Amino acid sequence: MSHPPFDSWIYTEQLGPEQSKSLQDHLASCAECRQLQQSWQAVHKVFQMAPMQSPQIGFTNRWKENLEERRLLQEKLQVRRFILFTVSISVLISFVLILITAFTASPANWLVALIRNFTDLSIHWNQTQSTVSFYLRALPPIIPISLWIILTSGFSLLTLAWIGTMWRISKQGVYSK
Repeated sequence: MSHPPFDSWIYTEQLGPEQSKSLQDHLASCAECRQLQQSWQAVHKVFQMAPMQSPQIGFTNRWKENLEERRLLQEKLQVRRFILFTVSISVLISFVLILITAFTASPANWLVALIRNFTDLSIHWNQTQSTVSFYLRALPPIIPISLWIILTSGFSLLTLAWIGTMWRISKQGVYSK
C-alpha cells in the first residue's frame, strides 16, 4: 500500500515541524509505514557504521588514464554514429528520389535527360577549356616576367605555410597543452 506523502517523508532527514508531527501521527496508526521506517533506520545505521574503504594504490592514476581512453572511444563512437546517420539519410533520400522518378517519368524521358545532361556537360567542358586556354595564351605577353616571379614566389610561400600548418596540427593537435 502506498501512503503519499508519508512513504517519501520517511526517507527525508529534514522535515518541517508540521510535516514531522503529521509523520509521527501517521506512524502511530500505520503498521506498514512504521515497519518501513524501522527498516530504513536499520539500513541507514548499517551505512553509517560501515568503515570507509580507501582505494587501492594507483587507483586514481588508472582511473584518469581509463577516463581519457573512454573519452576518446566515446568521441570515435560519436563520429561513427554521425557518419552512419548521414550516409543512411543520404541513401534514404536517394532511394525516395529514385522511386519518385521511377513512378513519375517514363524510361524514354530518363534516356533523353541522361543524353541531354551528358551533352551539356561536354559543351560546358569544351567552353571552359577554350576560355582557360585563351587566357593562358594571352596573359604571358601582357604580364611582365618580374610580376610572374613575384606571383609564383607568393604562391610558393603560401604553399609552404600551409604545409607547415598541417604538419604542426598533425603533430601537436589543434590546441596545444
